[in-house]
Amino acid sequence: MRDWIFGIIIFFFILLFIFFKDVKINKEEVAKYYNITKPTLNKWVKYFPCSMTPEQWKVRRKLTLLESELIKSHWGNEPDLALNKNQIADKGSACYKSLTKCVMENLEKIGLTEEAWKKCSVFPPVICQRIIDLLLGKPEPTLQERLALAVNNN
Repeated sequence: MRDWIFGIIIFFFILLFIFFKDVKINKEEVAKYYNITKPTLNKWVKYFPCSMTPEQWKVRRKLTLLESELIKSHWGNEPDLALNKNQIADKGSACYKSLTKCVMENLEKIGLTEEAWKKCSVFPPVICQRIIDLLLGKPEPTLQERLALAVNNN
């Protein structure tokens, strides 16, 4: 009886794999998920590399479901936190000048380059959250807290 149930479970997972392997997602759908434009999405690929290099991104028209989910887990699963600089300043209770100063002093901690800060107008949720946390003086989460958060978000 146990072997029979185990066989059904394996068969079910094989069917799921076959189904999801062939599901394709347009890049526009990823942009819509974050409520950003396609040019902004292309900047994110350039300045905030994910599971795909910019060169790989350029030659692909569609993404697999797995690739899409990897991108979302890297950039953040909270599309409402894809914010522009003024929105980040508002959420962090800071003025634009203080925001810029904080970012420039903490580029490495945030995971940002000066060029990315200057060229992008909207940022991925994970970057926005790091900046807001710095502005609000929240301590940086420990590795265990980040792992627990990552498990809970997926």
